[in-house]
Amino acid sequence: MTQSKGHIGRRTPRAEDPALLRGAGRFVDDLHPPDLLEAAFLRSPTAHGLIRSIDTSAARALPGVHAVYTLADLRQVLTADRLPLQFPSNVLPPDISPFILAGREVAYVGEAIAMVVADRRYIAEDALALIQADIEELPAASDCRDALAPGAPDVHVHRKGNLLIDFVQSYGDADAAVAAAPHRLTVNLKQHRGGAHPIETRGLVASFDAASDVLTVWSSTQLAHEARFFIMKMLGLDENRIRVVTPDVGGGFGAKFILYPEEVAISAASLLLKRPVKWIEDRREHFLASIQERDQYWDVEAGFDADGRLLGARGTMISDAGAYTYQGINLAYNASTNFPGPYVLPHYKLHVSVVETNKVPTAPVRGAGYPEGCFAMDRVLDAIARDRGISSVEVRRRNLVPGSAMPYATPMQARSASTIVYESGDFPACLDLALQSADHAGFAARRKKAREAGRLLGFGIGAGIKGTGRGPFESAIVRVGRSGRVSIYTGAMAMGQGLKTILAQIAADQLSVRPEDITVVSGDTSTIQLGLGGFASRQTVTAGNSVHLAAKAVREKAISTAALMLDVPATSLDIRDGIVIATGKNLSLSLRDVADTLAGAPGYKFPAGLAPGLDAAVNFETDALTYGLGVHAVELEVDPATGGVTLLNYVVVNDCGRVINPMTAEGQIHGGAVHGIGNAMFEWMGYDANAQPLTTNFADYLLPAAPEVPPMDVHLAEYPSTKNPLGVKGIGESGTVPAAPAIICGIEDALSEYGVRIDETPISPARIFELMREKAT
Repeated sequence: MTQSKGHIGRRTPRAEDPALLRGAGRFVDDLHPPDLLEAAFLRSPTAHGLIRSIDTSAARALPGVHAVYTLADLRQVLTADRLPLQFPSNVLPPDISPFILAGREVAYVGEAIAMVVADRRYIAEDALALIQADIEELPAASDCRDALAPGAPDVHVHRKGNLLIDFVQSYGDADAAVAAAPHRLTVNLKQHRGGAHPIETRGLVASFDAASDVLTVWSSTQLAHEARFFIMKMLGLDENRIRVVTPDVGGGFGAKFILYPEEVAISAASLLLKRPVKWIEDRREHFLASIQERDQYWDVEAGFDADGRLLGARGTMISDAGAYTYQGINLAYNASTNFPGPYVLPHYKLHVSVVETNKVPTAPVRGAGYPEGCFAMDRVLDAIARDRGISSVEVRRRNLVPGSAMPYATPMQARSASTIVYESGDFPACLDLALQSADHAGFAARRKKAREAGRLLGFGIGAGIKGTGRGPFESAIVRVGRSGRVSIYTGAMAMGQGLKTILAQIAADQLSVRPEDITVVSGDTSTIQLGLGGFASRQTVTAGNSVHLAAKAVREKAISTAALMLDVPATSLDIRDGIVIATGKNLSLSLRDVADTLAGAPGYKFPAGLAPGLDAAVNFETDALTYGLGVHAVELEVDPATGGVTLLNYVVVNDCGRVINPMTAEGQIHGGAVHGIGNAMFEWMGYDANAQPLTTNFADYLLPAAPEVPPMDVHLAEYPSTKNPLGVKGIGESGTVPAAPAIICGIEDALSEYGVRIDETPISPARIFELMREKAT
């Protein structure tokens, strides 16, 4: 890609990094307001049971303990026992969201039952051990398939049956197309649970100030304004009595795009005690109480012609919702709409069942269902390739939407009810670039040489679409103050992805100032009234365009004001380095001069033709997602003696639309791909038949570390979006989507002489070795 002459497109160093590298970052656990108390939660050891009694007297008597709260104790300040459903729905049953604290029933291991507030966290933990909770254990539903069976244990005592909802995603006549197809096959897939596991877990400090009657909540969250709304609603406050501030955030990946019961409980405790209260989730709690994504079971039958081109597909998907629903069915819905992906699929029908179990609630983690749909389609294509005797590369090439078909309107709708339209791109060209960069043409020779040495090499390919830039809006104010300093205020959320840097670059492009001279304030509800936060790879699209349009309006106002002040035509003015300059004349005004004039003077008439303030507020609105393709090509080796997999080379081609900052874009792609590697090979959140968690630490639940991550060759393909003024597409999750399909494809290719077929993720060395041994016997 070519270097931009302006600030957009430059590899501008991240403004966020200097403080973090010096150890001067300010995360929630770094906050220690005066008179701070600390909290801990008693969590259920039982997957399902009735709470017969809770005796907190011994805990209350422990020195250093200020309060012990059960649900009954908190009701004095709560407006409801349960959280509200965080996405509006008229199709889901009532009473499916979590309780602030469990009252009558516990529904999964890790559900909070009581809260202790003490001088120090260790005292609170000691007090938890003194609480006597009498829980009558009930049968639990662990596997979502078994939970649908007649006679299965009910996940909740108040509701019979475990089916939360079922729906059909369809277009065309899939039954007829598959039945009439000259060739058919079926794949059966399992995609296992995994978590988000940001380096910083959840946490907050809530501080009620009696003098101002204001509750301030510092929270490591992806949704400051929504957190304010839900806490406000649960505690019966109004907007003027609550402020949510997000300090530095050490990653979110979806786990922090939820308003959890703990955030309400800690805020309630601060109101009751009139003291600041802190809670920091420990890593075991993250395993037990933060949302996870999946399980999903797919059974898909595909019909295709003699050349391996898809004619239709139909099937079922069972998706595990866990014990409660925080948001809705967006995870399963996204997965179902992404099955066709970047391919031409004339007919499609998928019956989806979303099922409750006695496990941690599920919600979107990085990728938000798109990786699951992509994995299912790519497994179908690889099966078709084997059936037709063609390569995995060729079957994808034959089925990709051609570049000449862009914009390509699918027959499906996003959950916003907007039609899913791939607005730009060249999918075959992206595939070719990935193959060229991975030296696919030379792979056969490398494989032959390795095989002679007893080594098993494989080449895998995966292609996936990610819908990004989800609306309906994001907020931004761009302001030039009387100091001349440019400030941006936004409801978008900085959480480690370089948001402040790219927003500064966008504004700097319009105002002709250095990005490092722009202050970006995000995640503070006192600075801007509206905001939706960080999710769905949306912020460059939504907040970026809001900043772009607001900065453009400020530029136009600065020029029109300077024209009046200098008595020259506005068409003769330009802005360079923060100075409004009259072309061909020795006349200029700084942005500070213009802002100072527009601030007015007390008691004096405002200059004719001018309006107060050098600022603009824009809420860029959109209901249409932007879509970019990612193609991953991986060369890997499988150890026949252990089943161990080593990734040797990894190529990513990703359509990012117009690129604001190539460096941060590549970083996002790297991070997404590593998350996808974890999905493919490492991250297995295990439960036994009684819904007891088996993997509650990083010794049992594995993450890819530096030795497991190969060199990555990332190519940013720029096909500008037609759906927003900047032409940008989101990329925060795109790297995750095709990673597992590419890796599993490569493992099968390496084991082609064994005839191994893989129908699950993640796939461990032990499981690979088991599959090899089964084929050898």
